[in-house]
Amino acid sequence: MALLIFLVSVIFSHTSEVLATDPVDADCKTLLPDGTYVWSERATQCENIYRDKECERQYGDGSIVFPGGSSSRPRNCWMLEGTDGLYQPGSGAWTPNDIVKRGSVDVCPKLCGYCCKATEYICEWTIPAGYTPEIEKICKEVTWDKCQSSIAYRPIYAKYCPNFCGFCRINGCIDAIPSCSLDPSVCTSSPAFASQYCKATCGYCEQCKDNRTDCAALVAGQNFCNTAAISTVRMYCGQTCGIC
Repeated sequence: MALLIFLVSVIFSHTSEVLATDPVDADCKTLLPDGTYVWSERATQCENIYRDKECERQYGDGSIVFPGGSSSRPRNCWMLEGTDGLYQPGSGAWTPNDIVKRGSVDVCPKLCGYCCKATEYICEWTIPAGYTPEIEKICKEVTWDKCQSSIAYRPIYAKYCPNFCGFCRINGCIDAIPSCSLDPSVCTSSPAFASQYCKATCGYCEQCKDNRTDCAALVAGQNFCNTAAISTVRMYCGQTCGIC
């Protein structure tokens, strides 16, 4: 019995040492005074490009990411099983890998807790004319709930402060009412209403183009035009998928 207890203690000690020295990916996390990393509010304020089930299949390991939580990031999101950049399944050696990380940021940022790193949230844009003190105040008071549902403010966010809401790739073209895409018939049945509140769905924006550079790859590899939500298809690959 004494030998068994000794062996268990050695194994536990070794496991704790490994966990303590594991690398930490601090993106979209906040470091607390006690040295603990917790998920920031921005970690999950976006949607996955792939369907959630596909993201779970590719990257999930049971970890649940939520603001304020301290769960580990699914290692498939940012690490490769193997060494020296080589995939070695079954080796048990997991190392950080930039290619793996970039892939998960691009297609499954919410599941992986990378919303703050997604290109939809990293804008390089010039503030357009009309950026008044009132609009500046609206942008400073933006919340995720308002990004999702505010009919009055969504067009303002898209034009003047797209980085917080993940509107960086839509060129200011947005439905003020998020549910427009669920009923495209509104485009013909109520054109006056549609031109004001359903501009993206009904094609009232000035231009139609793909807002991703990898649309062809998404279509070829994931049948993106037919498997992703129509609002997501229109936002990112409208031209390629022919639904402008």
